[in-house]
Amino acid sequence: MTLPRPFRLSIVVTVLVLTGTVTASAAPTVPAGRKLAAGAAVVGPCGTLTGAQVSYNARSSTVLEVTVSNLPSTCNGAQLSATASNVAGSNLGGGGPVTVAATRATVTLSANPTTASATQVRIVLVGP
Repeated sequence: MTLPRPFRLSIVVTVLVLTGTVTASAAPTVPAGRKLAAGAAVVGPCGTLTGAQVSYNARSSTVLEVTVSNLPSTCNGAQLSATASNVAGSNLGGGGPVTVAATRATVTLSANPTTASATQVRIVLVGP
């Protein structure tokens, strides 16, 4: 059985296209040389956080923001993130990072827990 000429031509073109694609994708890749280094750095707190005070900005019994105040002045310029959680420690909503300025930072929460369920706030400071 002989195929009509236009049909045979389309088969040849298809085979060439597929072959070209396979050849192009089979090109070897050579990883670039990279150096690996190790080091150590002393990481210390920006100050004693025992005096930090946490308060909520709430509306209709829903926590919208967490404000952390009375931070040491050495924490000014640090990035603060906060997460509200319940008594079991489950995450109820978090936010940040925001910059600590004038020993305080206010973080808008991604989810808005009720004031009754938000019993703890975990904070993370990075920097300054």
